[in-house]
Amino acid sequence: MTDENDVTRIALTLPEATHDGAGYGIRGKGFAWYYREKIPGRTGRIEHRDVLAIRVTNETEKQALIAAEPHKFFTDDHYRGFPAILARLPEMDEDELTELLTDAYRIQAPKRLSKTLETNQPAPPPRTISSPLP
Repeated sequence: MTDENDVTRIALTLPEATHDGAGYGIRGKGFAWYYREKIPGRTGRIEHRDVLAIRVTNETEKQALIAAEPHKFFTDDHYRGFPAILARLPEMDEDELTELLTDAYRIQAPKRLSKTLETNQPAPPPRTISSPLP
C-alpha cells in the first residue's frame, strides 16, 4: 500500500526530478501527476491524491497493465490514446511504484540523465549555455 508521500519520496530521488504540488517532471516534461477526474454534468475536475497518472511507453503497454490488474490500473476518456496509466496508489506496493516511476522518468528524461540510473553514477551537472564574448 502506497500513498502520495511515497510518490514524492521516490520521485524526488530521480536526477533533477521536480515536484510542483500536482505532479512530477524532468526539465518541464511530466512523468507522473495526480488524477483529476471530470464528473459528467459538472464543471471543473476533482483531484484524487490516491490515483496517479504515470507515463508509459505506449498504448500497448498501457492496455497490458490494465488487462493484467484492472483493480490497480485503469484509464478514462481523457487518457484515451495517451501513453499514461491511471494507478490506484493503495493497491500498489513500494517496489512496483518505484519501477513505474523510474520507467516513466526514463521516458521523459534526456538520455544522459536516464543513463545515470543504469550505472548508479551521480547525475552530470546541468548544461549551461554560454554566450559568446563581446
